[in-house]
Amino acid sequence: MMGISCYAQDVYATVNGEKLTDLDIKPMLKMFDKKNSFSDLNAHEKELILDQSIERKLILQDAKKEKLDTDPKFQQILQDFKNRLMVEFWMKKRLASVQVSDDDIKDYFEKHKDAFAKGTKFEDVKEQLAPRVKMEKFQLLVDETLSNMKKKAKIEFLSDTKLQYK
Repeated sequence: MMGISCYAQDVYATVNGEKLTDLDIKPMLKMFDKKNSFSDLNAHEKELILDQSIERKLILQDAKKEKLDTDPKFQQILQDFKNRLMVEFWMKKRLASVQVSDDDIKDYFEKHKDAFAKGTKFEDVKEQLAPRVKMEKFQLLVDETLSNMKKKAKIEFLSDTKLQYK
């Protein structure tokens, strides 16, 4: 049963002896926006999910049999994906570190008062402004971090490259 142990998974079928579990059907559940679990689906939706999950498992088994994971093109795509994912993870980690105080939000409100309808009170827009202020602080943090990284990095441009960092 789910919930008792993070290792316990419901098994819905086996495909060539390989278990089809919650982890296999989870990507397919996204098709049904308002459904969070397999048990929330009606019989027809369950059938669709299981059929597509079985097909996906069969394709994966065949791809493994063909050793597609050793193909240089696959390896390059995998490396590109890992690099993009690392950049995204780096950004999310920095974003999570950004803290926004009431004073930060108040300062933003005061600096941008002209953008609000006359008579707008800080308390009325405070919650709406918090994400905007956080993103602004995040952008400043990233800009400063990247500027420092560029200063410390050894960057060599090719002769035909016009761009130069200062």
